[in-house]
Amino acid sequence: MMNIMRLFPVLLLISPLFGTPPSTSYPDEPDAAVRFVANQLAAMNGEVLWDALPESYQADITNLAKRSSEKIDAENYGRTFVLLARIAGLIENKSDFICHTKLGGGLPEESLPEIKRALPLLSTLLRDFSTGAISTHAGLQDFDGRVFFEEFTTGLLRFIEASANLDAASTFSISDLASLEVKVVDQDVNTASLETVLPGSAPEREDYVRVEDRWLPLPFAEMWGAEISKANSSLQAVTAEQVNANKVQAGMILGILEGVMSQIEGADSQESFDRALQGAVIPIMGMLMMGGDSGLGSGNPAAQDAVTAP
Repeated sequence: MMNIMRLFPVLLLISPLFGTPPSTSYPDEPDAAVRFVANQLAAMNGEVLWDALPESYQADITNLAKRSSEKIDAENYGRTFVLLARIAGLIENKSDFICHTKLGGGLPEESLPEIKRALPLLSTLLRDFSTGAISTHAGLQDFDGRVFFEEFTTGLLRFIEASANLDAASTFSISDLASLEVKVVDQDVNTASLETVLPGSAPEREDYVRVEDRWLPLPFAEMWGAEISKANSSLQAVTAEQVNANKVQAGMILGILEGVMSQIEGADSQESFDRALQGAVIPIMGMLMMGGDSGLGSGNPAAQDAVTAP
């Protein structure tokens, strides 16, 4: 089982944006802090990952959110989340067609029961994200970090837990984090070495460092400044001309996807569903080729890395 604090890079990097004051109940000692995070995650309280960040890190993320919103077209941004909601609805309403499609030879028969159980979980995750705090451009501009983590990260934790439960052979459970044992191996004022053990797992040792009033895994703290600097530089490299070019390209891509979705949503039989899927292949391939060729309209790799949404 992974050391729980290693969830920091994973869950923070897939949710790159945002700000509120940290929780006043956060422990001061490194072992107590790790146990606190583990217990909160076991209880499906994803906002603890925001509380676990130093205030300066929260400010870095909030600043990136605001700067990112300036590089994104508001209309296309909203259309993207509407499209996610439609995909969630498609999974809900066409699950039988999805499971029994004949395209590509069809899905493996032995996997169908698990796929049928997994589809509602995926639909719920997409629907929750598509209606959350950052589902509008205004929400991105005024983002509250703790609210985002409470909504999305908590939903993601529930999805991971429910997905693991689909496999009868799986021994993974986020609730096991409540049993995490933490021992201080070595500690001074600003550094600590901790050993963590989950029931049935081998002990893991990791170094931590105090940043302001928070204890962070040393590798995470060491990479933070460089990654934030890289993200800010990439955003700075995006010009107004590139933003406009991206707006046009993203609008075309969204139009293709919206048309594809309408065809699939209108299917009322397995045959028409498969036909709609098959008819979607060519426009989607064309969309991918268009996106790969034109990028943001500048050929600037840094700019293309910076703007990750329409």
